[in-house]
Amino acid sequence: MVSKADGALYAVTFAWTFAPIYAAEKLADFYFLTDNTPSFYFMSGWRLVLFIVFALGGSAASGALTRRVWGSAVTQWAAVTSCMLLFFYICDPRVCFSAGPDGLEPLRLGVFLGSVSFSGVMLGVSARHGHESSSAALAGGFFGIVAIGFYPVVFTFAGTKLLPPFHPWAAGAILAVAAFPVSVTTAITYGTKRGILLPVLSMGFLLLICFGIAVAYLQNVLADIGALLVCVVAAATAGAELARERKGLVSAHRPMFSALLALGIVFVLVLMLLTTPDAVNGVTPNPGSTTAFSQGIPVYSGGFMEGPPGHSEGVGVTVSFSGTNPSSIQPDNYLSAGIGVHAAGCCVDGIDYSYRYDLMLFHSGNESMLATAWEVCDDNAACGGHSWKVLMYSRALSLGKADLDGNTTLRMSWFQDTHESGVRWSYLEPGQEAHNFTSFASPSAENRNFNTGVLEGGTLNSGQTASYFFQFGVMSSYSLGHGGWRVLLTCPSVQNVTWSCVSHAMTLDGSQSFWKIFWRWGESYQGMSVSSSHPGEMEFGYANESTPSFQRLW
Repeated sequence: MVSKADGALYAVTFAWTFAPIYAAEKLADFYFLTDNTPSFYFMSGWRLVLFIVFALGGSAASGALTRRVWGSAVTQWAAVTSCMLLFFYICDPRVCFSAGPDGLEPLRLGVFLGSVSFSGVMLGVSARHGHESSSAALAGGFFGIVAIGFYPVVFTFAGTKLLPPFHPWAAGAILAVAAFPVSVTTAITYGTKRGILLPVLSMGFLLLICFGIAVAYLQNVLADIGALLVCVVAAATAGAELARERKGLVSAHRPMFSALLALGIVFVLVLMLLTTPDAVNGVTPNPGSTTAFSQGIPVYSGGFMEGPPGHSEGVGVTVSFSGTNPSSIQPDNYLSAGIGVHAAGCCVDGIDYSYRYDLMLFHSGNESMLATAWEVCDDNAACGGHSWKVLMYSRALSLGKADLDGNTTLRMSWFQDTHESGVRWSYLEPGQEAHNFTSFASPSAENRNFNTGVLEGGTLNSGQTASYFFQFGVMSSYSLGHGGWRVLLTCPSVQNVTWSCVSHAMTLDGSQSFWKIFWRWGESYQGMSVSSSHPGEMEFGYANESTPSFQRLW
């Protein structure tokens, strides 16, 4: 039974964790609903960090005050759970958090903050030399690894690189730093097998709750996930063996290993502030196919429409592969040219939409046409605290042998009828009527236009200084690396009642191809020359030195 005094104490510790987290979110909501854009952007970006600080600080204070692990842990978990319910379900629909691609973001964010809270409780109790049961010690190791490992694992499943170019081994090193001390301290008391098993179970739990993010592209991240798992197993085995062979020495320095776990938690929090994961959304053809595609990470080089942010009913470009020898394209590669454009969602913070239209040429000389529609989220509290991407729609059409002397105009336009609204992809060939290729009914909450121009601002620690809403460029699975090919893009255009070519454009390499905060169309395309001899015309070809970003085209 809990005494009235203890009950009052637990109520206070509940409030001092719940209240600041809830207040931080309500302040962000207030700025959003009152159109205070600068203040909202600030709170939107920092509220997740505040959530973590409040959860860790409040739970540590609770543990130090009560000196009881389980009572404090349950209280802190109740505070976190209450926040999750209010943020995801009992909320104004205009500011509710997104449940994510598989509906499990409330669970993931709750587990992460709950694990941080338990680690804080353990730190507080230890600081006051309170009582720690054997079950609390085991749970402390389990949740400590979950708290440290959450971001390396969840970003890997999300198809992003937490610490490029050292991913996944840098992320694996973070997990190893967590697994090693937990394995050591567990093995001293409970034996070698449990010393190995506890970190592996923690890792398995993380893999289980994060699996649903990557169902559509799991094969692309399996190698990285495997690397993380190898690091955990190796560190856990090394720790357990050290405890078995040098038990006396390890027991004498046991506080040092507990401190290492605490430092790991702090390190991950600092890492969130100093790094921005490398995020690309794209597709690549399946081996041997011109119409079957999987999510992947292409290389990219192109240009963008200069000018202040604006809107358009449609976007387009004319593509020609004239002068290309298809055999110069590797059998497992492709050469594509097309457009990509941003379309903002109206409500959930962090979620945005984008559309692409690409013409693809293969080694065989065959062409394909590809339309894709994406929903993505950045590392935002309203998206579960991490990025994710969803390929909402894709359709490919084989066009057979390419007419390399001809050209094709690609256009994406918004449509609206009595039943639905969305995007229509169409194409024109010289002397012919426009052909409707495909269409997609947009999410109901989406704004019904494209964004164009440039929006200043971004994640400075990734080198981003702006988002380039309307882009036109060239992609491959990997750089072709030699000559024999040429791509000509003519009249990148926007539709506002009538079609008009963009008046000013600059180059944009894949490393800077941000179409919104955080997300890019591809990695850098090595050996790519981009030039313009006439306004409204871009020529792509091979060069020893790639054309850098932000070179004026016209």
